[in-house]
Amino acid sequence: MRPSDTGADNFGDDENFAASVAESFGVKLIKVPTDADLIDSLQDMVWSLDEPTADFSALQTLFLAQAARENGIKVLMSGVGGDDLFTGYGRHTAALAYAAFNKVPGLRQVVGTIAGLFPAGSIVGRRIKRTGDLLRLDEESMLADAMSFSAVGALTAA
Repeated sequence: MRPSDTGADNFGDDENFAASVAESFGVKLIKVPTDADLIDSLQDMVWSLDEPTADFSALQTLFLAQAARENGIKVLMSGVGGDDLFTGYGRHTAALAYAAFNKVPGLRQVVGTIAGLFPAGSIVGRRIKRTGDLLRLDEESMLADAMSFSAVGALTAA
C-alpha cells in the first residue's frame, strides 16, 4: 500500500514490504501490534528512557524491544537517523530547491509564488504549496521553519 492510499502524509502500511524483505532473506517476520492502549504503556516508556519525551516513536521502540526479547533476539539494528543522513525528508528537498532556485535572481520568488497557489486538498498539493511558501521566505526564516519538527506556527514571515 502506498502512503497516499492511507490518506496520511508519509505514514503508509509497510507490512507488505516487510514481508517481502523477510521472505527474500529467509527470515521470520515478527509482527508487533501497535494497537495497544498507548496510555498504559507511557509509564514503562518514561521509566525506560529515564526522562520524559514528546516523541511517541519511543513507544514503538519499546514494543519492538519487548517483542525481540520475547523471541530470543538480543541485538537490534535501527535505521534511525538514516533519513537525515540521506536527505530523506521533505525539508531537505525544500532546502535543496531553495538553493537551486536562488541561483537565478528572482526565480525562487516566482516559483514560490506559483507553487504557493496549489490547493492543499491532497498530499501532493499540500507539499507543493508548503514548498512554495518556504521558497518565498528569506533564507534564515526558511531554514528555521523547514527544519523544525512541527508545522505548528509554520511560515512566520510570508
